[in-house]
Amino acid sequence: MIRTTTCLLALACLLALAGLLATAASAATRPVIDGSGDCAGVSGRYLASLRDGRATVVSAAPFPGGQAATAATGDPAPSPGALWRTTIPGFAPEASGCVAFDKDLFTWPGDLATYVQYLIRELLLPAQQLDPELETLAVRDRTVRLAVERAQRDKAVLSGPEGAMLGYGALADEERYFFIVVLLGDGDTALVRILRNRGQAFGERATAAIGFALLHGDASADSAAGPGFRLRRLIDSDAH
Repeated sequence: MIRTTTCLLALACLLALAGLLATAASAATRPVIDGSGDCAGVSGRYLASLRDGRATVVSAAPFPGGQAATAATGDPAPSPGALWRTTIPGFAPEASGCVAFDKDLFTWPGDLATYVQYLIRELLLPAQQLDPELETLAVRDRTVRLAVERAQRDKAVLSGPEGAMLGYGALADEERYFFIVVLLGDGDTALVRILRNRGQAFGERATAAIGFALLHGDASADSAAGPGFRLRRLIDSDAH
């Protein structure tokens, strides 16, 4: 059965949880800045450089915990105008490189710190374990489309914000799945994080990460996670 939809069947209510993790929700008043140094080639409303055991976050507008500053050596962005900066306290990232993001729903410094740590620990670091050459990750205000196929069973095209949880299955299923798609490097490579939801959909620890896959361009890739999936990112006219 082929189903093409933003979220599948009764999983629409579960997908509301995506905003707690990675839905890109940008503020129109926050400028996008281009990266330099560790963040060269990427852009976003926030940039976080990972070097010397620190995560330094900069943006071109005030944010919780950010301090007005002039550009400093090692900043992930130049400073043609105002710049705000913070270093995530008590956090020594294992990964190196840079993460960029547009999400802008932070109320407290801890909100931003938690999100940056999530991007690094749960997305960038696993990507670098699959390919050590990958150094940058960007969760921008973009739509991604993913073709998912379960061998001999069904297939679907999932569509939603980059970094959000795209659902596959129905509440009545014994097992349901989520796919989180983010772009890496120059954007030709995508990381897919695969999660499984079992038993009572909203029960404690019902959802767990079970695997990752790297997609290069629009080429298909197989993942042994769960029942086994064939995945392909739909790009440009192929996505319509």
